[in-house]
Amino acid sequence: MGLRAAHGRTLWLCLFAVLAASAVACSCAGAALPSYSNCVAIEGPFTSATCHHLGPPDTWAVLPFEFGPEHPNTSFEAHAMKDDVRVETTSLTAITCQGGRSDGHFAGSKEQQSVFLSFTGCRLGTHKCASAGQGPGKIVTSPLQGVLGYLAGKGTGAPTVGLSLSAETGPLLEATCAGVGVRLTGAVVGTVTQDIDFINKISTESFVQSAGVQEFTSFEGGAPGEQELSAEIDMGGGYQPAGPAGLQLSERVQWPMLAEIEA
Repeated sequence: MGLRAAHGRTLWLCLFAVLAASAVACSCAGAALPSYSNCVAIEGPFTSATCHHLGPPDTWAVLPFEFGPEHPNTSFEAHAMKDDVRVETTSLTAITCQGGRSDGHFAGSKEQQSVFLSFTGCRLGTHKCASAGQGPGKIVTSPLQGVLGYLAGKGTGAPTVGLSLSAETGPLLEATCAGVGVRLTGAVVGTVTQDIDFINKISTESFVQSAGVQEFTSFEGGAPGEQELSAEIDMGGGYQPAGPAGLQLSERVQWPMLAEIEA
């Protein structure tokens, strides 16, 4: 190889390194944290299962998710990790379900859209529950939208990241159990783990409640209760307010690509 060719190749390698470093820096600056990011190959294929172990830094970068028709692979699915799925209010015996799953789409650097939670084997006491149009024991939410936020530790090296889910329109969930109507409105907030500042293909979302009161009802810095889940009950005379409600659900999310939540 001649001196000029070798010099030219060196310049190109340097340029790749600068672009990769710039891309990593811009991934944090380009979107408010916490935000979704994924591995992008700059030169050649990946040679390892995790982006952080991919050899020379001029061959890969962690970049914000890209969206639109040219990037269609933005869907995800999740499955409940435990049989203990329940919807509980402070004034009604809990609706317990034997399983659950969800699916949806990424809609931005920190947003999800068209998220559906579906639960099976649902009962209120001995009575099966169901959403309109579903078979006995199956409850399905309305289309939901999700947004990431900090629950604690913003600006520290170990923040707690959360996900808030709320209905795109109307109530979050409606079901009937032996003639008793149950409707949930507002938002439900849970914690996200396993992919915080760590490239992974899975993430865990945990929504925790006790006696109808959700563990988190706002993001860090927000007013307590501003993202509270509320219940309405219809015993035959129309829906009436029934106080706070809680959702108990732990699910493992399967991402469509190597990804992380930068926090």
